[in-house]
Amino acid sequence: SYEAPVPIQCSTQSRQLNAPVTRVSCPAGCRSQNTNVWGTDIYTDDSSICRAAIHAGILTDAGGQAIVEKRPGQNSYQGSTRNEITTASYGVWSGSFVISYEAPGVL
Repeated sequence: SYEAPVPIQCSTQSRQLNAPVTRVSCPAGCRSQNTNVWGTDIYTDDSSICRAAIHAGILTDAGGQAIVEKRPGQNSYQGSTRNEITTASYGVWSGSFVISYEAPGVL
C-alpha cells in the first residue's frame, strides 16, 4: 500500500521525490503554468509532474492524486501535444518517470 499522498506544486519534479514510487496530490490550475515537460508517456525527471499528468490524461486541470514511478534514463524522449499541453523532445537523459492512476482500493 502507498503512504498518504504527498502534496506537490505545479513545478515539482520527480527527481525531488525520494521514493521509487510516490502517491502525489497535484493542485488545480497547473495546465497554464510555465513549467517545462519533456517526453510523452515517459517523461524526463526534471519535468513538471502535475503538467505531465495532465498531458498523459491521468489528471485534469482540477488536480488530484496520481502515482509517480521513477524509471531509468532513456536515449530519447518524444514531444507531443495532448490536453492543451505541448511537451518537448529531448535526447539522452539520466532519469525518467511514468505517471498512472491511483491504484483502486489503495488508501
